[in-house]
Amino acid sequence: EDAIIASKELDLTLTGRGKDENRVPMCGVPYHAAESYISKLVERGFKVAICEQVENASDSKGITKRDVVRVVTPGTVIDHDQLDASSNNYLVGIMSVGGKYGMSYIDISTGEFRLLYCDDLHTVYAYINKLRPKEVLQDASLTIELDDSMVINTPHLLDKKRAEEEFLSHFSLSSITAFGLDAYRDILPIAWAILSYVKSTQKSQLSQVTKCLPLRHEHTMSIDKVSIRNLDLISSSMTQKKTGSLFWVLDTTKTAMGARKLKFLIQNPSTDIRQINQRLDAVSALKEDLLSREELRDTLQYVYDLERLLSRIVSHRHNPKDCIALRDSLSSLEEMSGILSHFQHTPLDRKSTRLNSSHQIISYAVFCLKK
Repeated sequence: EDAIIASKELDLTLTGRGKDENRVPMCGVPYHAAESYISKLVERGFKVAICEQVENASDSKGITKRDVVRVVTPGTVIDHDQLDASSNNYLVGIMSVGGKYGMSYIDISTGEFRLLYCDDLHTVYAYINKLRPKEVLQDASLTIELDDSMVINTPHLLDKKRAEEEFLSHFSLSSITAFGLDAYRDILPIAWAILSYVKSTQKSQLSQVTKCLPLRHEHTMSIDKVSIRNLDLISSSMTQKKTGSLFWVLDTTKTAMGARKLKFLIQNPSTDIRQINQRLDAVSALKEDLLSREELRDTLQYVYDLERLLSRIVSHRHNPKDCIALRDSLSSLEEMSGILSHFQHTPLDRKSTRLNSSHQIISYAVFCLKK
């Protein structure tokens, strides 16, 4: 049946093996072109199982052993040619608890993992619209109507105590206090459901996901779906494309990480006056020091998408070009430390201090990559 579906979706010739009623439908593509065909299937909402030979043919007796080494789903893509550089690729989980809703989301291409409470369905829909996930894990007891383009799965939720035990075991923690999740124990089952689902599809321990942090929205302006669309914040309400939107006007970022951060800030404006003033202080410092600003922009253009580079490397999905990009990015970070130190008594100076504290580690990493 898969061969019949794939041949229609990918416009491939349907062949077969055997004769008459014993004929088995088959279709295929060249190995070197597989990624582009996988990408097309995933974009259309299919899950694709990657099967490979897992033992040396000369050592096997009879049929060489094969196994599923990864399952590619719309919410678990990490290959850069299947991702939009300026957008996250989120997998979202939703559950109900005590009259409220628990939501968790993860982007395994960057390692971002969050957990939050939603007081009502209006807030759930608002976050779904902001995150624009390709795939959702939805508690079977919920009847939330979601976009047809999203792949919907029904996860098995553990009880609260068991979910916390599994969660702590995965991150090698003794207490969830380390992540500030004490008040989020009731919704840990959906966070663990997401982790468990991703681990089962990727067949890995997700080394790029190092923490799960709470997302608090008390200091963030809530913007509903209609307002985001009518204000043309991320895309034009007329064309549904980036051109003509506020993001399009403001996005002169030098890195993909910066573009994703800008998009997040546009959709989640801060209402914290202290945070707003810190940002304005940084903008003022950059405006006043033209030379340092341009030097910083020149350096940033050699910083590649570190979040996604590291995710591919720890997932063993990288190539030599990724290692070179990592080396060049870390070298640029060493230069940035000195430039940022020019902006004394500003939030930018604190960034310089953080880079300086990691200087030896960065230098050693660059040395190893050059070797």
